[in-house]
Amino acid sequence: MSRLDRCLSVGDFEREARRIMPRCVEGYICGGTEDGASLAESVRAPRDIGFRPRGLRVVDQRSSQVSLFGQDYAMPVGFAPTGFSAIVMHECDLALARVAQETRIPFIISGASSVPLERLQEATGNRCWYQAYLPGNIDRIGKL
Repeated sequence: MSRLDRCLSVGDFEREARRIMPRCVEGYICGGTEDGASLAESVRAPRDIGFRPRGLRVVDQRSSQVSLFGQDYAMPVGFAPTGFSAIVMHECDLALARVAQETRIPFIISGASSVPLERLQEATGNRCWYQAYLPGNIDRIGKL
């Protein structure tokens, strides 16, 4: 049994990733910006919602599928844009885009990606969203 086969939760995967990542990569991937308030809120907010277990319920008709911007996705959770993800692996954005396509989840590409948007759109069947940071230039954003 591999170490990943023993991972049963997101926390397990995070601990395993931290064990093998170089420290500079770990800091970039696992850390937050400035005072970490946004990261802390992203971790805290789902706890406020929580899940209420209800045993012995019919669940065969449940679905997490959602339609966003005219596209159907398996669930409303996907890959957020991560600038400079190439620090993790060569063409990391392309690998993530392919996984997103295979699993039918949203994928948002960072404006700082090292992989051209056209390649990512091809890998996702044009289901790739783009994160644009072009402050004050509405005409330029519109063209993108």
